[in-house]
Amino acid sequence: MKEWLFLFVVVLNSGSVQAQAPARETGAVQKAPTVQTPAEPSKAGSQAPKRNAEKEAEIRSLVEMTGGKQLTAQLLQASLEQMRAFLAASLPPGEKSKTFTDLFIQKFQERFSLDALLDRLVPVYDRYLTAEDVKGLLKFYGSPLGQRMLKVQPQIGRETQTIGFEMTKTVSNQVLNELKAEYPEFLRTEKP
Repeated sequence: MKEWLFLFVVVLNSGSVQAQAPARETGAVQKAPTVQTPAEPSKAGSQAPKRNAEKEAEIRSLVEMTGGKQLTAQLLQASLEQMRAFLAASLPPGEKSKTFTDLFIQKFQERFSLDALLDRLVPVYDRYLTAEDVKGLLKFYGSPLGQRMLKVQPQIGRETQTIGFEMTKTVSNQVLNELKAEYPEFLRTEKP
């Protein structure tokens, strides 16, 4: 039983999900455990630099403006659908497995908080972007050009992903065809 949960976590964390629809807000029952961030003291007792409250607020605005929270909700919903499908395929058929799956999804949604996730992501943005970077990005994404980019980004992403998948398939088939003669035991053309 632990093996399929491990595999599920690997699948969930693989990033191979596509956004489908926004997740519904369920209200967090329990916040995710906290991790040490640059603003917290280290275990050695030395004090890390304090976080800039203005910069943190601007990072949160940037994530909101660029649809980061909505995208995360969509990815979460897609992940939950993958979880449901994975559990359905991994567990024995029957009502007890369906009940288990439904309860797992329900409890996961109750405990997962997008706000708690954002709390943990802000330090990542803070680490890689200066206050000036964040201000510049806010200015850009607040401009007509930035808004246009945000509007077309999903279409660009879908089309480029499709092109990439098609090219990967074509090149893979070409390489496999080249290797058939040398490795016939791996690349059978007929099913036994």
